[in-house]
This record gives sequence, C-alpha cells and structure tokens, in this order.
Amino acid sequence: MDEQDILKSLSGFESVWKRVTTAGSSSEDETLKQFIKDEICDAAYYTSLSRMFQGQARNMLLSHASDEKGHARRLQAEYFIRTGESHVPSGPCEPVTGKMASLRVALQHEKAGANAYRKAAEQTASPELREVYSHNAADEERHAMEDRKLILENF
Repeated sequence: MDEQDILKSLSGFESVWKRVTTAGSSSEDETLKQFIKDEICDAAYYTSLSRMFQGQARNMLLSHASDEKGHARRLQAEYFIRTGESHVPSGPCEPVTGKMASLRVALQHEKAGANAYRKAAEQTASPELREVYSHNAADEERHAMEDRKLILENF
C-alpha cells in the first residue's frame, strides 16, 4: 500500500472519529436543550400565573418563576461547558388560560419535570449533570407540593 492509498483510506476519518468519540453526548445535549426550553417556559408560565393571585400566593408563584429561571441559566451554562455553544431556545410556550386550570397544569408539569430530572440523573455519566438534575428534581417536587397546597387553599 503506497502513501496515496493510505491517504485515500483515511479520507473522512475525522468525521467518523468525531461521531465515535461523541456518541451518547449528542443525546445528552438534546436532553439539556429540552430541559432549558422547559425551564424557560415554566418561568414564563409562573410569571403569567402570578398575575392572577395576590399576597403570599403571588409571591410563591414569582419565587417559582425565579427558581425556574435559575435552573435554565445553570443548564445553559452546563450546555456551554459541554459544547462551547450558547443555547437560547425559541418557539411558543404553553399559555396560561385560567386561574385554577393553569395552576393544575403547573402542578402536572412540576411532577413530570421532577420525574424527567430523576430519570436523567440516573442515566447521565456526568457527575456534574447528575448533581444539577438531582437538585432540579428536588425543586420541581417542592414546587409541585406548593402548587397542590395552593389549589387546595383556593378551590
């Protein structure tokens, strides 16, 4: 085999090597991107929902919005560390429709979010992401409990 044959056989090797060495991380990056979008939408949802309440209930919902914004920022930072790229999702978020119905939707989103974060924490090989996902799961569970309590108090 001469030098030309070797060079021909190696053409495209870089793209193949990149796919092999990043296998699995693409899926993890997509998971991160979805969590970022979810958190940004949750923050907007809670901000809108808070306008329908007063006093402590309003403050609690605004606190949830602040938590969700913090989650999004942390996830965006982790995404940047992993990829070297910023990710700011676009697209519509679910609109707030009515006070109690929207609070119920928020409760369901929090439960689903906690489950998704727990599952992601179990599946990731990254200790940093495991920590972030576990922290976010605990926050989502707390939000769900507080949303449930608010429904019971206002039903």
